[in-house]
Amino acid sequence: MKIEIKTQEQARKYFLKSGIIYNRITKQHLDLLNRIIDEKLSKNDNFGIKRCKKNKSTYVNDHLMQFDLCVDNPLYSKIKAISFNTDGVLIFFKWTNKEINKLFLDAFVLWVDVISIIQKTIKD
Repeated sequence: MKIEIKTQEQARKYFLKSGIIYNRITKQHLDLLNRIIDEKLSKNDNFGIKRCKKNKSTYVNDHLMQFDLCVDNPLYSKIKAISFNTDGVLIFFKWTNKEINKLFLDAFVLWVDVISIIQKTIKD
């Protein structure tokens, strides 16, 4: 991770500055985000939070239009933790627990770092 991200707004700006092209995000890229989130959740005291087995996603010609990474916790199911919307806007669920917020933000920043390298090295 290049810098420490503490807020959802900082994460959005980090994504925009990364050079990632939104409509070039593929299912494989989002599978990587799922794996990173799973790993972070399994290594931390996460208050019973688990990633949903099935996330909502929409692709056109194998490129992202919309994606919702959902999680379950002991009280609620299918909470949208990270959403990529059709207009290119990223939305993060704001947890009341700072440790959980940090877990999702750290996972997202790691994913941004990896995907920005992939997109820069692989041209269409």
